[in-house]
Amino acid sequence: MTRYPALSISVPATRQRFPLLAPLLFGLAFNFISIVIGNPYLIALAGLIIACVATVAWANRPLQWIVLALTLAANPVNLSATIAVNLFFGVAFIMLNMNYLDRLPGWLLVVNILFLISVVGSVFNWTDGISPASFFHQGAAVANYFLGPFLLIAGVHVRLREVHDYEMVLKVFVFALILPTVLLIALAYGIGRPVSDYAPNLGYLVNVSVYRLGNVDFQLTRTQVGIVLAALACSSFAVVINNVTLAVRLTGGACLAACGFLFLVTGSVWSVLAAFLGIAVILVVARRYLLVGLLCIGLFYAAWGFLPEGIRAYSGSRYEQRFVGGGVDVSDRTSRWRDAFNYLIDNPLGVGWSLWIEPIDTYPHNDYLSYAIAFGFMCGLLYIYVPAKVLYSLLKYNSPNLQPPRLAIVLAGIGVIVAFLLNSFSDHLTANRWYFNVVWSIIWFVFFASSEAQASVSAGAEA
Repeated sequence: MTRYPALSISVPATRQRFPLLAPLLFGLAFNFISIVIGNPYLIALAGLIIACVATVAWANRPLQWIVLALTLAANPVNLSATIAVNLFFGVAFIMLNMNYLDRLPGWLLVVNILFLISVVGSVFNWTDGISPASFFHQGAAVANYFLGPFLLIAGVHVRLREVHDYEMVLKVFVFALILPTVLLIALAYGIGRPVSDYAPNLGYLVNVSVYRLGNVDFQLTRTQVGIVLAALACSSFAVVINNVTLAVRLTGGACLAACGFLFLVTGSVWSVLAAFLGIAVILVVARRYLLVGLLCIGLFYAAWGFLPEGIRAYSGSRYEQRFVGGGVDVSDRTSRWRDAFNYLIDNPLGVGWSLWIEPIDTYPHNDYLSYAIAFGFMCGLLYIYVPAKVLYSLLKYNSPNLQPPRLAIVLAGIGVIVAFLLNSFSDHLTANRWYFNVVWSIIWFVFFASSEAQASVSAGAEA
């Protein structure tokens, strides 16, 4: 018998191998129905009910519950919902199991406290004033962009410490976390209707910012989709180079190929660079897989010649635009960063959440600056500190001694965080809650699926 603190129910350990197909298929079906319905309020209400029911029904089946939560993180209606659907799982779970907050690492709880202090300090400087409407707007921003990634999503994944079948955990990582988002983005591109920025002169659907699939607009703007593609590419690459089951590797390979293709048609140069840096770090850490990794990269370049001419022409123009005269052209970013930083100096306590900074008439194109401008310098520093702290914990592993499934998860986390830290300097993942939730789900999945994280959490709970 295995006893779980959640709702204080004891169940046989064998039940932990309950099939994962049911929650996965249910989650995918809910996502596709959401696309057909398109109403974010109805979907949010349905998501809240599902989260509450699943949290009670699967109190002692953590992996099944996590599969459903992860699959719903890929729900594209999260773009428009007041609160992203997958966050309801964290809310429901924490409300029913407050003792699980003790299982979060102490440093993360300190981060949440500091952030709330920073939010309070910014209240009187909010540009939209102090009113019920502004509190609702800023409260939703706090829930989605800070409590979401640093408390609720982390609270969902802390349950991974109850699961010790790493082969099964890797399957969840690939089929419930990577595959649903890649599949939906690919479907939007493949069968969706382009509704903006179509470049017909190239003879192919490239540089399209928005596709309509069902009753939902899918944002494929390069500054939004690029970061999630980099995270998914690094995750898939880590799976492919490891000696795991054939089905998992083939799925990872298919996802990697799809990400590479979508990179080319969206023209996200900085995200491609971030992805390559993440992959390079993966290869350095996993030295024994260097040749396999180089082979994968070589196959990617070999496929270039088989792409439609329109895609090659557009991608070539994007890279020529960025890499001119032997250097790197960031002129469209540096002026934004300078103006945003100067505005931050004038408002060090923050002015409330808004991606568009009206006084300087621009997007910062830098998530660290966006967080700092919203809720103060401290908030911007915390947004750097958390992923850096997770990365440090993952790099402490002696990777050659890890079994392939666990190593694949750890390497994926390392690559994703490296790409995330770099790409957040030039783009704004926060502009798209769907992609934002998926990337942070990957980060916390990896952290809590690692033995190092489990050891640290256990030590914190015992203390």
